Amino acid sequence: VEVSYFVVPDEIKAVHGPEPKILPIYFPFSEPEQVLHSIFYVKRAGKTKVRQCDGEQFCEIQAGGKDKMGPCEKNPDNIYEPCPAKCKATAKLSVLVAQTRLGIWTVNLGGLQRIADLLGELRLYRAALGLLTKFPFDLERVPTEEQYFKEDGTPTWRTGYPIKVRTPFATEQALRLGTVEIIDRPGELSPAPPRAALPAATVPPVIHEEDVTADEPDEDEA
Repeated sequence: VEVSYFVVPDEIKAVHGPEPKILPIYFPFSEPEQVLHSIFYVKRAGKTKVRQCDGEQFCEIQAGGKDKMGPCEKNPDNIYEPCPAKCKATAKLSVLVAQTRLGIWTVNLGGLQRIADLLGELRLYRAALGLLTKFPFDLERVPTEEQYFKEDGTPTWRTGYPIKVRTPFATEQALRLGTVEIIDRPGELSPAPPRAALPAATVPPVIHEEDVTADEPDEDEA
């Protein structure tokens, strides 16, 4: 049964609570495909992995430690149709969890559509910000009505808790952080900056001490 929170080790529980639904994180790599990786179709017997498939070829571990290889059995015309071999889509997400020791934590994911949605979010942030590192993000378990397919292919709906990546930045902030020049919307036009007076040709400009102001530091969220 799927739970609505992150199942985390004691070190993270001590900081973010025993059943956190939101985790403040950073990403250790700049590319989405480095952050979201190890995407396979996997079949398990209990906790033991007995088959792994990359969508083209499977490798099945048989008795005696021998491997059986073969073509993927999924329907290439409908990737959402249940796998005849009962393999499930899985992936791993690498993150740095805020306020814990420095190190890469792995979030195990399941569900083909969830993985595709998460990869789309990461690519969006990469395009907007220019890179995924250095910026704060939140991982959130979001209650969502999702469509599933039974083993006979019949669709059904139920509430799931997919992982979403959120950012504290507004859209305009994120684009400007990514050095993207954007045009203000009508009705939200910023006033044009005043033109600086040209100094006299023979008199150098004078800066008085009372005219010098320090820039206010940017507000960074840890």
